[in-house]
Amino acid sequence: MKEDAAAPDTPASVPPPLASLCVLPWIHVYIGTTGFVQLCCVSGTGQNAPPVLGTIRDNSLLDLFNTERIVNVRQQMLTGTWPTECLYCQKKEALGIKSSRQVHNEIHKSHYWQLLTDPRRFIPKIRSIDLRINNICNFKCRSCCGYSSSRWFIEHNLIYPHIGMPKSVIGIDDLQSFWDEFNRCIMSGLENVHIAGGEPLVSEAHYILLENLINFNKTDVELYYDTNLSQLTFKTWDVVKLWNRFSNLTICLSLDGVGVQGEYIRHGLNYKQWVKNLETIKRDVPHAKRKMHFVVSIFNVMNLRTHLLTIMENGFVTPERLRLTFLEWPPYMNVQVLPQALKTECERGLREMIQDEQGLGNAVLNQIKALIQFLKERNLYEEHGGDFTSKVAILDRLRGENAMALFPQLEPVLRHNTKQRGSAK
Repeated sequence: MKEDAAAPDTPASVPPPLASLCVLPWIHVYIGTTGFVQLCCVSGTGQNAPPVLGTIRDNSLLDLFNTERIVNVRQQMLTGTWPTECLYCQKKEALGIKSSRQVHNEIHKSHYWQLLTDPRRFIPKIRSIDLRINNICNFKCRSCCGYSSSRWFIEHNLIYPHIGMPKSVIGIDDLQSFWDEFNRCIMSGLENVHIAGGEPLVSEAHYILLENLINFNKTDVELYYDTNLSQLTFKTWDVVKLWNRFSNLTICLSLDGVGVQGEYIRHGLNYKQWVKNLETIKRDVPHAKRKMHFVVSIFNVMNLRTHLLTIMENGFVTPERLRLTFLEWPPYMNVQVLPQALKTECERGLREMIQDEQGLGNAVLNQIKALIQFLKERNLYEEHGGDFTSKVAILDRLRGENAMALFPQLEPVLRHNTKQRGSAK
């Protein structure tokens, strides 16, 4: 899901009764790797409401786009009510962070204003789609799982036995009924295609999708990627050459840390090669807009200054194009799991970043202020501190890694025990 990192910019003229209005339920669908369909990629996140509208394995996508549930969401928004499915955005806005709702109202500004002006005459139609074609990936990031990375399969069933996976590779590549409907009924009206995975740049199905878009003369569609940017060629395909066929391209870079710490957090990352690949993109795909998605977790929050300054000083992205996401799943990696002494130290460091500024820009500084608020919202050490210790130890053993050597500041939680739990109250 596309998001910028800036203060909310919903037009001031929007009347309060429509302050929860989001254009996405009228124009957009999200399809996950198992074929399930949601309003968007954050729909239902952290809430009791089930996010899934249905699955394209059992239903037509067009039918799912007009279910009673999505119609109810539209009606709630038109009366100024926050649907339960949308409380994630409500929470972000309460923190002072630009939400997905606000971002997409800006991205789809023309449709948004039409909807705002005359909602009863705005006809719902799929104009934007977020496709997670499969879970094929060459990384196994610490914050991930088997449903988003095929390389996580064995570890997934050890770490998350309650949500086990029967096989390593899942996807909608071979779901011919969906692709027939996509080509026949949806592609001609598409304005935006969001591609993620898995890792799309190592997925054959992704390249076939690009070739189909080209063959259907849809090279004016806005392409938006979430990618680990680990490699720019796959089999016979060169993604740089294909990207240059599309006039409107945004590449959102996934990076949760620099150097060896970054390589630990995103297992599979070769940081030096990643930097080289980014330089290739800057040189050979100059029209591409670059953004970055940085997931803040217990592993990088203590050294956030180092990571962010390296990103800014090396020109990976500009400050207004950097989005911080405060990890909530898996819960044992949430920054709120830090014991109180480390929380205090972390907050001190974050406040120093705000005071020093150091070229981070208002967009990033506003997010750091929100991170401080998020850090202090709950104390999850007693609930998840033991999980952090045990699950990190399991993954370190399987991967031949050593969290203690790379993150010595985390020793109190890496060596979680009963006495420490008592001191965290």
